[in-house]
Amino acid sequence: MSSSSLHILSLFLLLTSLLALPHQTFAHGYIASVSIDGKSYKGNLPAESNTRHPSVVRQIRNTQPVKGVGNRDLACGSGATPASLIADAMPGNQVRFDWKGAGSTSWPHNAGPILTYMASCGSVSCDKFDASTARWFKIAELGKKSNGQWHMVDVQAGQPVTVTIPSTLAPGHYLIRQELIALHIAMTLGGVEFYASCTQVRVGGTQTGRPAESDLVSFPGAYGERDPGLYVPGIYEPGFQYVIPGPRVARIANGGSGGSAPPAPTSAKESSTPVAAPSPTKAAPPTDDAKPTKAPASSPLPSPAVKPSAPASPPAAVPTTAAALVPESRLTAPVKVCQKSRRLRAKTWASRTVKPVTTFSISLGGVATPTAAVVKRSRHHARHFVRSGLRGSH
Repeated sequence: MSSSSLHILSLFLLLTSLLALPHQTFAHGYIASVSIDGKSYKGNLPAESNTRHPSVVRQIRNTQPVKGVGNRDLACGSGATPASLIADAMPGNQVRFDWKGAGSTSWPHNAGPILTYMASCGSVSCDKFDASTARWFKIAELGKKSNGQWHMVDVQAGQPVTVTIPSTLAPGHYLIRQELIALHIAMTLGGVEFYASCTQVRVGGTQTGRPAESDLVSFPGAYGERDPGLYVPGIYEPGFQYVIPGPRVARIANGGSGGSAPPAPTSAKESSTPVAAPSPTKAAPPTDDAKPTKAPASSPLPSPAVKPSAPASPPAAVPTTAAALVPESRLTAPVKVCQKSRRLRAKTWASRTVKPVTTFSISLGGVATPTAAVVKRSRHHARHFVRSGLRGSH
């Protein structure tokens, strides 16, 4: 089917719907009554009826629709004025709205969404609150059913619209704004019709839930002229998919400002669990070029952050074997000496050269000094080497 054929079909369906309701075409509507937790309140007749009585529903000027997304009357309806009563409600209560056409006839329209918002009246009761300054959050929305039929068809059939006050909403004074958006001529830009009504309530209880700042909107300001849910050139085309306008349904978080849930606890206790100190590392094997440095007794390892000073001249090698304890001058002496002389020389050298040391060893740059036991063995081996006529050095 061509685009021109679809356009002709759309116009035909529009004319058919208008001709089917000639007496209701310009007979728009209002909220006739509100029921909160089973208690019913009579709605305010439009001011054009020249009647006014105590009600919780703000009175509108007439039953005509509000036109234009920038109209101040978008908040609570055409020329709405505060009501004289305030209804008591609790979180989780059901609220039922009964919509009627002018003259208490049936609601005339059957195409469009049904949206419900709430706004806090702050520190004053809602009968003294200026709705043009309200920040609204959406609590319910109805568009099309799974069978493609609009929920507004049920309103046209005389059924009330039922919504639930958020179960975690904090106590205070609130306006409940219900809005029916008629789309029967919204295939043209600016053809959408808005029907809004505000009910004044005082919510009790001890809950602490509030909407997130990102879920709050103002009227006017919440809608754009070309929003896909307000300008619908293909509304009568087969397979038309509708997008509900306005913000999402608000997430009311219990106990958190800004509507945000508290952060989930982490799986590990980062601040309360002590952290074990690292195990000391084992010293690297000594090298021949290492500079001997005597470390303090309380600090067996030097701090890694301290840079080592420039190395001095390498120290003389520390003798570590028995052969090295024998001076070269002694080992290169003539072999042909008497046995008594050799024993005497060895004994004299050992007593004069090797000094007794303490029974513990001290690490000097990674080279261990001989203990008393080593010195004793060294004396024995020195005598043995001399007796054997050892020559040269080890």
